[in-house]
Amino acid sequence: MSAPRLTEEQKRAILHDYLSGLPLRAIAARHKVDTSYPVILAKRRGKPLRSARQIAVSREVAS
Repeated sequence: MSAPRLTEEQKRAILHDYLSGLPLRAIAARHKVDTSYPVILAKRRGKPLRSARQIAVSREVAS
């Protein structure tokens, strides 16, 4: 069984957190999604993606 779909409001909140630089692990924990979902959502919405360095730094901060 798959997880319930997210509402548009939840997706906007995830995207906001991603674009504001919140670490991926923190976003995943806060919104109960996989750590890859914020990046997938940003790609789907045509938003700027973080660089690999930004993601690595966000992972270090979250650890």
